[in-house]
Amino acid sequence: MDKLWYNQLKNYFLSNQILTICISICFLSYGMFILSYTLSNTISNIGNLTQKTGVVASWNRTYGKYNTVRMNIQNDSTIYTTKRYGGWLCLQHSGKQGEYVKFYVTPGVQKTKDGYKQYFGLSPAISSRSTFWLFFDVLFYHFDTRILFFLPFLIGCLCFNLSYLKPGLLRTLSWVLPSLTFILFGLATIS
Repeated sequence: MDKLWYNQLKNYFLSNQILTICISICFLSYGMFILSYTLSNTISNIGNLTQKTGVVASWNRTYGKYNTVRMNIQNDSTIYTTKRYGGWLCLQHSGKQGEYVKFYVTPGVQKTKDGYKQYFGLSPAISSRSTFWLFFDVLFYHFDTRILFFLPFLIGCLCFNLSYLKPGLLRTLSWVLPSLTFILFGLATIS
């Protein structure tokens, strides 16, 4: 019974390509909007980054996902945190207690519910993190806070558009745009 219903639906969308094209354009437009919004926020945050240096007073790592750092910075008692995946897959520097480090903060990023402030691009004080990897570090923050907004676009493009659209420009865009999103997310995850 379920297979019959699915076949009828598939035949309906395959025979009504104008409706299918309209729905596909909606998925692609939404995807381009959410991706460009995320990238523009990342670029604006990169322009507002403030560099800070300090000595790591304590380094707390929970479940390999969150890193909470207490820094000894003159006239600053803020606790800084970042959300990233640790282990061999992460290229970001892991600080050690007593190490002199350099990192970046931005006024556009709100504090967490625990009152911690997000930091980006932790590196030893003698070698700054490159702008390329700093961009992906900030991008990961924006991807992570908007992950639910990407799901309708990804599911719509990969499941609907690739199943019901006939070969052409829209079908090509329906796999190129999600692929680009996955590549950017992958680079942001390892940054």
